[in-house]
Amino acid sequence: MEIVIFTHPAFTKSKSMPRYAEMLERELKQRGHKVEVWTPRAYFNKFPFRAAKKWLGYIDQFIIFPLRVKMLMIKKSKNTLYVLADQSLGPWMFLILNKPHVIHCHDFLAQRSELKEISENKLGISGKIYQRLIRNGYKKGVNFISISRKTHDDLHRFLSSPPEISEIVYNGLNQDFKPEDQIKARKKLKKEWNIDLTTGFILYVGGNQFYKNRVGVIRIYDTWR
Repeated sequence: MEIVIFTHPAFTKSKSMPRYAEMLERELKQRGHKVEVWTPRAYFNKFPFRAAKKWLGYIDQFIIFPLRVKMLMIKKSKNTLYVLADQSLGPWMFLILNKPHVIHCHDFLAQRSELKEISENKLGISGKIYQRLIRNGYKKGVNFISISRKTHDDLHRFLSSPPEISEIVYNGLNQDFKPEDQIKARKKLKKEWNIDLTTGFILYVGGNQFYKNRVGVIRIYDTWR
């Protein structure tokens, strides 16, 4: 099968989405598929106007890139599968509307913020308009893959009608993981950090972003302690 994956441009500084697209590309190629990754190039965004970089990037993403995509599509077969690696790429949905496609859905945090469902994350006027453009885009899709049950449920809440296909596929790990003996693990961590963990510990992975729920983790630890 010939597959084209759309992903975020490098100049948006997104880290997780390009890695996700790379994982899709790698795994699909291992299964014998012919895969290409299409992403906007920086033309206007590389101009030395720091205050306007975001807006110049929009020109690259939503004016220059669609023109390039239409030219590339001329050489593609009708059976090519087009993949949006994230629902936030919804503004490009019009390019693949009548073609075989699938949209990967991650979290709908920004979409819920636009609807004032998350008070901690307030959006400005331009942010709200952008999220509406995203929603108007992915709502036209008919085939979806969500990374969790919560994402799946949010997706169906935002769609106007039930999609033809809507599956849940959990993310894999980006490195090999094997359960390790807890006693050995605690000894190793004690050696690394010089902290006594023999009575147990909670491993928290995440930053200070509000949606990482660090406060909740601390409350869990305090209760357990």
